[in-house]
Amino acid sequence: MVVGVVSMVLMGVVEMVRKHDLRVHGGIQQNVAGVEYNASRVSIYWQTPQFLLVGVAESFTLVSGESVGSNRFVVFG
Repeated sequence: MVVGVVSMVLMGVVEMVRKHDLRVHGGIQQNVAGVEYNASRVSIYWQTPQFLLVGVAESFTLVSGESVGSNRFVVFG
């Protein structure tokens, strides 16, 4: 749970940096299928730590869920 919260805080910080970069530098104009988009110059690799933290939080959730599920399994026979 704590790892998930830290990941969300990190996501918010990255989003603030991205929006600040767009305000200050104006971003990069990209043409996708004839439509102009204003993209940020912030690298996509800034998102790597937050996705790693989400993966760690998910693995903790999976392990605890499997533990609870296996403890409640009844064997007939």
